[in-house]
Amino acid sequence: MLVFHTPNLVDQLVPYSYRARATVPSSHIENSRVTHDLSTIEKGDVVVLGKKHQLQDAVHLKENNIKFLVDIADHKFTVPEFKHWYATIPMASAITTTCEFLAMTIRKETGVKNIHVIPDPTERKRKDPDFQVKDIMTMCWYGADKNFEKVDWGLVQTELSKVYPTQFMFMSNPIKPKRPHKRIKSHHYWLRDMSIKDRHLSAFDNVIEWSFEGQERMVDEADIVLIPVTNDKEAKSKGNNRPIDALQRGKFVLTNPGINSYEILKNYIAVGNLCEEYKKAIDNPDKINDMIRKGQIEIDKNYTPYSIGNKWKKVYEAVNNNNME
Repeated sequence: MLVFHTPNLVDQLVPYSYRARATVPSSHIENSRVTHDLSTIEKGDVVVLGKKHQLQDAVHLKENNIKFLVDIADHKFTVPEFKHWYATIPMASAITTTCEFLAMTIRKETGVKNIHVIPDPTERKRKDPDFQVKDIMTMCWYGADKNFEKVDWGLVQTELSKVYPTQFMFMSNPIKPKRPHKRIKSHHYWLRDMSIKDRHLSAFDNVIEWSFEGQERMVDEADIVLIPVTNDKEAKSKGNNRPIDALQRGKFVLTNPGINSYEILKNYIAVGNLCEEYKKAIDNPDKINDMIRKGQIEIDKNYTPYSIGNKWKKVYEAVNNNNME
């Protein structure tokens, strides 16, 4: 059996990574389950240790001759709490991760080569493309607060509103800025290395607290999902779940270069200078809807819970049968 191991989350919200990297794929694999208790593991099981596993978890499995995978879903190699990865990753039968850039990073950091890229599945129900030009367009952004803080939102809103009358909605975990955050340098267009201005901090006042249902409502109300990105290592290591979920809901995605996993979707989302790509979308709405439809076909092939479950199943079978390359 393929067993996904996660921390005990009694009375806690289930984080996205636990859903995408455990509960959702497990529910689409016949011979699979999720547990927080390694004492329930039996001989013949193959265990997936999530990113928040501990050294003793890997040692326990190794000592009991239980095969296991280590799943790396974020770039945490510079974070002290994750230094044990350098020990546990080489102990595993195989490594899984979310994107090619992160796979490359794991190889560089640990020397391990047996790495399998399994993207995050979409959790959303399908909606038809619905892009149309209105008197005032609405853009929305959703994500973690640390990603929100990297963007000069005052500049973003000002420049995009020059292209066409636009209003903005933001959703994240609760954000209370205590100090200006240093901008992360990015050479991509107008995401420059600049000081934080009051116009940036004022954007914090308009952030709606995230919820699964709330994100869906906000996306459905918006015309465009806006995802400005930087090109630091942490950002470049991200999977493409945010644009995939937006496409699944029939939305046009507007982003700039910087994240490799986003750029492989360039036939279905706009990746470029945000102002230029926005202008193209306003001038060619029919092309946008056609692009979204093609993106949804790509989701059906590679990003549904069923297709992602099959990717996990193939790695499991290869490990179980000692057939890893």
